[in-house]
Amino acid sequence: VHGESLLKWEEEAKSLRQGHDLLLLQTHQLQSSLETCQGQAAEKEAAMQQQLWALQVQLQEQQECLLAREKQAAVLELASMALEDQLHLSEDGEPEANGELVSSDAVQLQKENQDLEQQIVEKNKMIKQLQQRMAELKKTLQKELKIRPDGELPEVPTAGLTVTNNLDLSDSREINLEYLKHVVLKFMSCRESE
Repeated sequence: VHGESLLKWEEEAKSLRQGHDLLLLQTHQLQSSLETCQGQAAEKEAAMQQQLWALQVQLQEQQECLLAREKQAAVLELASMALEDQLHLSEDGEPEANGELVSSDAVQLQKENQDLEQQIVEKNKMIKQLQQRMAELKKTLQKELKIRPDGELPEVPTAGLTVTNNLDLSDSREINLEYLKHVVLKFMSCRESE
């Protein structure tokens, strides 16, 4: 009787050890999977930040270029008006002798002015497109951080034993993911306010 009882205890102990080993394996696999997901999220966030930064630099360059063109257009407009005044009247009220030369200068200035105005219109369009792309990129980044990647965790065979520790691990994973989202969103909102 003692021998049977001892054998039974040994079998139960062996079964418990196997269950414990299986749970340890599952825990390691879940931890590894979580680290992989966090690494992927960080890589995506870094790539999108880089893209967003490049767009912001491009937008700033376009705005500076637009400002310079607008100044240049204003100067040409003034010069054109001055030449037209000169063309129409000389000091004694008669057209100047070199009216044809002044007229061709005025035409040239008007043409340059029109070209600059066209460039300004195109730059404005480009700036609007860049701003749209930046807005879309920000939305995509925020969406990426809210959605979990598909196939986040590999399927792991479960033990025949019921263990409450598994629930604690999944809660911990959930908390880690939420914390990561919170940190990234805080970072994004700080960058936007700058």
